[in-house]
Amino acid sequence: MRLWEAAQAWWEHVKFGDEPDLGPFSDDPQYADRPINRLVRIIGWDKYVHDIRNPDLQKLIDERRKDSKRSGVDDDGNPLFKPIAVRTINRTTTRLLRRVLFFVRDNYGQALHDPPITFGKFLKGQMKEKKRPPWVITPREAVKLKQTSAPI
Repeated sequence: MRLWEAAQAWWEHVKFGDEPDLGPFSDDPQYADRPINRLVRIIGWDKYVHDIRNPDLQKLIDERRKDSKRSGVDDDGNPLFKPIAVRTINRTTTRLLRRVLFFVRDNYGQALHDPPITFGKFLKGQMKEKKRPPWVITPREAVKLKQTSAPI
């Protein structure tokens, strides 16, 4: 099974799920920047899923790191850009490829490369995500919340 067939099958299975921003899978130029289409374009349209290795995943991650997103405007009205968050990079590269490959393995019996791709925190290109500390409500905030909340 080629990567484009795997991506198409995966998208047909999940297109009504929680992450519509990952697709749709299409060769339409309008959707070329969507993560599933970028994955297929960078790794290779005709590459077999059992031939995908760590260097392919590293190439995908490196390409995604080059992207930036708009972050407001400066005093002169020129747009400002900032790097994409680490979590977004991981979600749209490593985790997405893992989901596609494991989907075709589990649902189509497709064999993957042996040894398998090193996914997760041990992948050289996977970036460490910063976890936000839990929000602790101070006594002053608790009083304000109690005053502003509607009675039940």
